[in-house]
Amino acid sequence: MAELKALNLLSLCGEGGCSAKLPARQLETLLRDLNWNTTPEVLVGLETGDDAGVYLLSKETGLILTTDFFPPFCEDAALYGEVAAVNALSDVYAMGGEALAALNITLFPPDEAYRPLLREMLQGGTQAARRAGIPIIGGHTIANSAPVYGLAVLGKIDPAHLITNDKLEVGQTLLLTKPLGVGIVMAASRLHIASPKAYKEATRWLRTLNAQAVPVMRKYGVQAATDVTGFSLMGHAYKMARASHVAIELQAHALPVLPQVAALVEMGCIPGAVFSNRASVGEYCTVASHLPRWLTSLLYDPQTSGGILMAVDAAHASQAIDDLKAAGYEYTTAIGTVIEKSDHPTVHCR
Repeated sequence: MAELKALNLLSLCGEGGCSAKLPARQLETLLRDLNWNTTPEVLVGLETGDDAGVYLLSKETGLILTTDFFPPFCEDAALYGEVAAVNALSDVYAMGGEALAALNITLFPPDEAYRPLLREMLQGGTQAARRAGIPIIGGHTIANSAPVYGLAVLGKIDPAHLITNDKLEVGQTLLLTKPLGVGIVMAASRLHIASPKAYKEATRWLRTLNAQAVPVMRKYGVQAATDVTGFSLMGHAYKMARASHVAIELQAHALPVLPQVAALVEMGCIPGAVFSNRASVGEYCTVASHLPRWLTSLLYDPQTSGGILMAVDAAHASQAIDDLKAAGYEYTTAIGTVIEKSDHPTVHCR
């Protein structure tokens, strides 16, 4: 039996957080040509790799269905559970929807000595659901050698206000609501080289719900958005551009970055998923040669529970930024523009 004081989530698993995702390209290859029995009621399915599925229940109501779960990314079981739940809820908010209820998805070692960690993890998930104003109404728990936790979430959306990842239009401005570098900071914290300030700021944003961005997106008629999570800013921007048949130009100087990130990358603190993300979409993305080397790692850094990347009309960008900052997303900035599609690249950072 493990000593209670020695209990450590990270000792029970390998890579955690969204770093544990199957690489995007491998997943696309795996799913290619499978028959998903799509019906006319499916408003959003698997075709564009969007954040969630949407099923038309009536002319006024679409049901949003999503699930997200991953192994631990930190030693703190309550923080892990809370962030895993926040991340799962984010898919609903990225589509402009309202979360209704959730189910726990839990895998955990059967050793009774680890039960206190399991309880803390579930309490963290419950805390996120409470802040989101939804009940957790059930779930499923499997005995497993490594912990895995997340939620299956049910939401709703008026189909007339549905936001998807395939509606970018040339000339629009791209806004990002949370700072980048979470994966880098959390990797550094596991090595005990992240400063308390950097760790505190990273975990604050990991815990922040994207719910307050929804009214702002509706106010400005946002039709295209996604949440930036495990596949990195470059990965999610590429998915949006490809689905919309356009290209994206990012401005390096405008990217919101967590404290200490540049120094940590220069010290060699680079999450493994940075390399898998780059391998998946790097051939479609470029980074200007004059930019610092650490920036490439930032662009491919897995965010686990990142912000909303949304497209707004350029004329409204400044006011939308002000409204998002007033809603609590003080790092919000315009990070790029939507441009005409060319042969290469699909996403470029200057």
